[in-house]
Amino acid sequence: MFPWKAVGPKDNPHEPQKPDKQDGEHDWPPIIPLKEAEGYKFDTGSAEVRADFAQRLRTVIKDAILETIKKYPADVIEVMGHTDERPISGTSNLDTSLIAVLSGSAPAGQLSSADNVGLGMARAAAVALVLQSCPELTEFKIIPYSGGQIIEPGDRLATGENSGDREERRRIEVRVRGSNNSSN
Repeated sequence: MFPWKAVGPKDNPHEPQKPDKQDGEHDWPPIIPLKEAEGYKFDTGSAEVRADFAQRLRTVIKDAILETIKKYPADVIEVMGHTDERPISGTSNLDTSLIAVLSGSAPAGQLSSADNVGLGMARAAAVALVLQSCPELTEFKIIPYSGGQIIEPGDRLATGENSGDREERRRIEVRVRGSNNSSN
C-alpha cells in the first residue's frame, strides 16, 4: 500500500526533519497505551478480552488509531502484549492454536500459555482480533507481538528489580507504521 519501509527518526521520507529537533527526538507515531490500571484488564493468566474492554477497543482505541493514522500514514497496526515478572505455569497451546485463532477459525479464549512471553502473545492476539472486527480497520494489517516481561514502561529493559505482581507492567501497546514490504 505504501512504497516506504519502516525507517529511523532521521530518514523518514514522509516527514522532513525540522532543523530545531534535538538529537534523539523524532516524528514517529505515538504509542497508544492500554494500561491495566485504566481498565484494560485481563483476568489473571487469561487472554480473554472482557466485554467492557472489547467495547472500549471498538470505540475509544479504534478512534485513537484512526486519528494517529491521519497524522502518520500507515498500513500496519502492531499490538504488543506486556506482562509483569510474576511466574506463571501451565500448559501452552500457542504452537498448535495461535494461527487458527488469528485466522478466525478458533476463539481467542481458548489460548493458554505456560509463561509470560506466551501470555503476552495470547493477549496481543486477543486484542488484535477485536480490532480486526472493526469495519474501519479492515484495510490494515494487524499484527500481534509479545514483549512478555522483558520490557518495562518507558521502553526500558527489565532488570528484575521490579518483579512480582506489578499492575503498571501489565499492558497492551498499540503502534502504527508503514509496511516493511509494500507487496505484502
